[in-house]
Amino acid sequence: MISAFFLSAACLAGSLVTVRPLATDEVLVNPGMGLVYYHYDNRIWAYGTVTRPDDTLDWFPGVSVIYFRVPWCALEPEEGVLRWDAIDTFARSWVAKGRKLAFRITCCEKFEDYATPRWVEKAGAKGNVWHYKDNPDMPRWEPVYDDPVFLEKLSNMICAFARRYDGNPDVAFVDVGSFGLYGEGHVGQTSKLPESERFRLGRLHMELWRKAMPRTRLVMSDDVFSQRGGNDPEPGLMAYAIGAGIGFRDDSLYLRTSNMWRHDAWAREFAKAQPVVLEPCHYMSTVIDGAWALGRQVESVEAHQASYFGIHGFPDVNYRGNEKLFADIARRLGYRFELREVRYPAVAEIGRPVQIETEWVNVGVARRYDATYLSFALLDERGNAAWIAPGGDFDFAALEPKLSGVERPVRLESVCRFGYLHRVAAVDDSREAEARKLGYIGSDGMMPTLKPGVYELAVSLGRADGIPEIALPISGGRNRVYPIGKIEVR
Repeated sequence: MISAFFLSAACLAGSLVTVRPLATDEVLVNPGMGLVYYHYDNRIWAYGTVTRPDDTLDWFPGVSVIYFRVPWCALEPEEGVLRWDAIDTFARSWVAKGRKLAFRITCCEKFEDYATPRWVEKAGAKGNVWHYKDNPDMPRWEPVYDDPVFLEKLSNMICAFARRYDGNPDVAFVDVGSFGLYGEGHVGQTSKLPESERFRLGRLHMELWRKAMPRTRLVMSDDVFSQRGGNDPEPGLMAYAIGAGIGFRDDSLYLRTSNMWRHDAWAREFAKAQPVVLEPCHYMSTVIDGAWALGRQVESVEAHQASYFGIHGFPDVNYRGNEKLFADIARRLGYRFELREVRYPAVAEIGRPVQIETEWVNVGVARRYDATYLSFALLDERGNAAWIAPGGDFDFAALEPKLSGVERPVRLESVCRFGYLHRVAAVDDSREAEARKLGYIGSDGMMPTLKPGVYELAVSLGRADGIPEIALPISGGRNRVYPIGKIEVR
């Protein structure tokens, strides 16, 4: 009997079973996408001060990433002394639950007089003093971003960071954040560099991070690419970033109610190959100016084809009263693979090919950017996998998202074999005799690696070796493996 959570019960038409799963509306947590919790942001006390180290925000559905935006001075207060404990203390619980980490290391902040450590200046690095809000009592030091001493010290820190995190599977993305105010390329109120210099230095810092971290997903702030008030990108700089596999983030959305965002067209270019990160402006700021109340957050996710969306404030304050809104964002964000139909034979024979047809739709706004494959499993009465079979070479990274209401379904035909039937050659061997006596080898000399019987046929998406990685909107799954119906194996 097929479980009640299926929209259409299985119908035997000849020897075929057809199942149409009913998609749930649950909020999923998946790799390569999700809501991003800002643990450190602008300043060390915001926004993780009120969150215990063991609180992985399970109460906030859709949160998959903890983000550490750290001024360099806090990470390396003394040369060569890196305070990894400021990260590890809070990262451990997230990693233990399969959640991911993200980072930005900044060199210029309005809340730090020396975001670049003071010891860098003392070592001879050149810099400029600017005043926050033009207040003479609030001096801030900004490095000259291509000064040789500054670059030497910065490179040493980046290399130490890369030794820990380059290629680390626990890392979702790393911002190139060493250039400009907030790490977003802003120099208009600080060193007041011309556009040509800003583009040159932006590329220099992207190259610096990419060289140190070739196996890591890097992203760059939108404002680094803008010119003439931000209406047009610098084409050469964008081309370099896209070619170097550097993704895109749009910072401070909803900053003003009259100008919610303007770089979504750029984001869609990057989204063809890399995930897009959205950062709403600080939550309380958007509440005060009325931008958050306009309710355009889901629209912004769709416009940018975003994979990540930031919780840019104290998480409990963000969530309170916005529960439905964040659930809507999380269900639209990134990819979301729905299984629309499965057709398979009611009976299979051990070792013989079986054709299984499936139809899939990505109802999210973005692609899955890592290789992902279909697998089938036969589950025994305890729910354990008695056999796992690959579902073919189709990479779900190619499954296009649903945009403007248009779905792009893909129908797959998978040829699977369940179990292996092996003929045992007769030999004078005590172990063979014992196996025959116990019935492991049949009277015909055949030894199956799978016990005949009735199994639950299940699907999963993940690695090519059948390890499940992707949560699906299907009821009744366990450990990201989803039963779809009964199959008899003879």
